[in-house]
Order: sequence, then C-alpha cells, then structure tokens
Amino acid sequence: MKRVVLLVLVVALVMSVCGCYGRVAKEAFGAATGGKGKFLPVGPAGPGANLARYLEIRLEPFDGAADVNVPGDLNGMLLTEFSRMLRANKISERLGGTGRLIIRGRYLHYEESGAGGQLFGPLEEVVARVEMVDGGTNAVLARANCVGRSTSTTTQGAGSKAQGLAKGIIKFIKENSR
Repeated sequence: MKRVVLLVLVVALVMSVCGCYGRVAKEAFGAATGGKGKFLPVGPAGPGANLARYLEIRLEPFDGAADVNVPGDLNGMLLTEFSRMLRANKISERLGGTGRLIIRGRYLHYEESGAGGQLFGPLEEVVARVEMVDGGTNAVLARANCVGRSTSTTTQGAGSKAQGLAKGIIKFIKENSR
C-alpha cells in the first residue's frame, strides 16, 4: 500500500513539474510567434484571384454582426497587421495589373478569456466571414471563415487576435490565388 501511495505521489510530482515546464514553454512560444491564424473555406470554391491582374489589395473595415461586441480599434489593428504581413509574405511582388482586389468581412464571434478561461489555458478568438472580391466587377472570388486566436497568456488581447486574424486572411489569399 505504501508503495502505491509513493508511486502516486511521484507521478503527481512529475506531472506537475512537466505541466509547469510545458506551460512556460507554451508562453515563451506564444510570445515569440504571436496570435495564430487559420481559415476554412465556405461554400463552393470560387475562381480564386489571379494576383497578376491586380495593382493593389485593399482591406475594407469589417462590419460586426449585431450580437458581436468587438473593440472599436480592432479594425485599425487588423489593418496594421494585414499591411505588415502583406509585405512580409511578399504578396505585393505578385501584383502587376490595374485592378483592385478587395478583402471585406464581417465579424461573427469575438471572445475574451475570463478567469474561467485560464483554468485550461487561455483561449481567446475572433472569427470573421471574409470575402475576396474583384473591385471592378464586385464578383466574389472566394469566401472563408478566418480565425485569429491567442492560446497563451502572453498573446491575450485584441492586438494578438487581430494579428492572428491577419495571418488567417493572408493564408486565405495565398491559398486562393494563382
């Protein structure tokens, strides 16, 4: 019986130490990489965008659904992160035409982590329905739900969620352009 109790205590100690180190590693990784971004296509695949047809890509301010309460400065943060990531991913180098590719969207969900969210690790996210639209014809070229997520304490806040959402939108553009 004593051996079982001792074994349980040793296992509990090892798990708590590993758990703490795991959390520290997760926080450090989160601080280095920032918010996470993903996208999920919605509906049938559109024709996508031939980036060589466009001179510029413009991100329009996103609308909010009536029941989604997003911070007033989220669109500004999203625009800043999106512009930075366009340059970092060298997407502008693929542009060369005369048209305008418009990225427009609508916020579907915005979540901040409260005290209860800290129990299993912080998780905050923003979800938006995003469309790639030809500026000349107003034709929707592709549509997706894009998600910006923070999964560590170091990446909490609207700025990290905007950064993650911008990452998701950039991935969406890259996947749907030729």
